[in-house]
Amino acid sequence: MTRSPSHLALAFAALAVTASPALAWGPPQIVSSAGSEGRSPAVAMNRTGVTAMAWVQGPWARRAVAVSVRDGAGRWDDPVRVSPRGGAAIDPRVVVDSAGRVTVVWRQATGSQRLRIGGRAIVRVKWVVRARTRTSDGAWGAVATLSPDRLKVGAPEVAVDAAGTAVAVWHWGTGTSPLLSGFVGQVQVATMSDGRWSRLRRVSGVPGCSEERRPRVAVGSRGDTVVWWQCDVRGGSTAFAVTRGAGDTGWSARRELRFRTRSDQRADLDVSSDGAVTAVSAARGGAVRWWRGEVGSDGLSLSPLPQPSVIERADDAAGAPDIDVDSSGDALSAWIASGGRGAVRAAPVAALLGAGSPTTLLGGGPARNIRIRSGAERRGTVAWIERAGTARATVVAAARDDDGAWSTPRRLSARGGIVLASSPRLAGTGARAVVAWERVIAGGRRVVERAEFPAP
Repeated sequence: MTRSPSHLALAFAALAVTASPALAWGPPQIVSSAGSEGRSPAVAMNRTGVTAMAWVQGPWARRAVAVSVRDGAGRWDDPVRVSPRGGAAIDPRVVVDSAGRVTVVWRQATGSQRLRIGGRAIVRVKWVVRARTRTSDGAWGAVATLSPDRLKVGAPEVAVDAAGTAVAVWHWGTGTSPLLSGFVGQVQVATMSDGRWSRLRRVSGVPGCSEERRPRVAVGSRGDTVVWWQCDVRGGSTAFAVTRGAGDTGWSARRELRFRTRSDQRADLDVSSDGAVTAVSAARGGAVRWWRGEVGSDGLSLSPLPQPSVIERADDAAGAPDIDVDSSGDALSAWIASGGRGAVRAAPVAALLGAGSPTTLLGGGPARNIRIRSGAERRGTVAWIERAGTARATVVAAARDDDGAWSTPRRLSARGGIVLASSPRLAGTGARAVVAWERVIAGGRRVVERAEFPAP
C-alpha cells in the first residue's frame, strides 16, 4: 500500500515515544466530598511545585467553590470553602504566583431581575465574578466582587505574574442573542496588585463585531499581559486583543489577531518572561499555524512562523490546540490530528523551525480536549480525553523527559463511570504535574478526581 507523506511523517515521529519514564503517575484519587456532587475542577502550579486545586461542591442551589493547596513537599491540605453563602457558585479558575499565593475567581448567583429583551419581559438570574486570595502563610482574605451586580457574566479566566499581580477577564451582559433589542454584551477586565482589585474596565467595543465573547488572558512572569477575545463576524469569527507591558498601568489599543476562521476560535497563546508571545491556531478544515509577536504599547501583532515540511491539520471536532511557554522562552504545543484515529501530536515550537519533527503520541481511541504544560530542561506534560465508544472515555497523559522523548501514554482515570467532556485540567512544571477531571460514577453522582506525577 502506498502511504502519503503525512502518513509517513506520523509513523516516523511516533518512534520518538519511549517505553516509560523513570517516574510514574500515581493512582486516581477522588478529592470532592463523599456523598456530595463534585464538578468543574481547576488546577494551577508554580515553578516550585506549590499547587492549588479548586472545584464546585454540592447540589445546585448550594453549590460552593472549594480549594485545596499542596505545598512544595507534596502535602495537600484539607479543602476550604472560599465562596460565600447566598447563591450557587460555579466555574472556578485558580492561579499560584512564585511566592505560593493562591488566587481563585468564580461566578456566583446573586438573585434575579426582570429585563425587557426582544420586546418581551423575562426574568433572569444575576451572576457576578468574585475572587479570593490565600497568602503564602495560608490565610484567606476577604471575598471581592469584580463585576457589576446586574445582568450576568460568563465563566471568568485569570492569569498571574511571578510577583502576584493577577488579571481576570469575563463576558458581561444579558446573555441573549445580539439580534434582539435590549442586548448588552462586553468583555471586561480587572487587575489585582498588592492584594487589591482595580475597578473593572471594558476592553471590547470593536465596530463590525456582532458579538464579542469568549475572553482569554495570558500573563508572562514579569507582568506582560495579553487579553484577547472572539469577535463574531459574518461567516465566522476573528479575534482581537489588548496588551499591557510589564510595569504599565494602561491597556493598548485593540488589534485584530490573524485567526479568522469559519467557526468559533480555535487558538491559544502564551507570554514568555521577556514579553514574547507564541500562538497556535487552527482554522476550520485548515492547517495548524504557529505565530510569534511581542507585547508592545501599540498592541499585539503576530507574524506566522515557517510551516513544518509536512502540513499539520487539526481535527475540527477535537477542541482547540494548546500551547505553553517554557522557562527557556520556547513553547510546547499540542493538537489533535485530523483524519483517522484523531491522534495526539506535540512539538516544541523550536522544532518547527528545523530542529526536529512533531511527535505522535498513540493511544487507544480518538482524542479530545488536549492540554499541555512545559517546564525546564525540555520537560513537559500533555493530557487529553480518549474516547472508546459513545459513552466511555478515559483521561490519558504522557510526560516528556529531558532528552525530548515522550513516554508511552498512560490511562489515569479509573475504569467504570463516565469521564465528562469538559475534562481534563492540567498543571505542571515538567518535573511535576497534576491532572484533574470530572467523572460520573455509580448512581449518577459526579465526582472530581486527580492524579499526580510523580506518584506521591
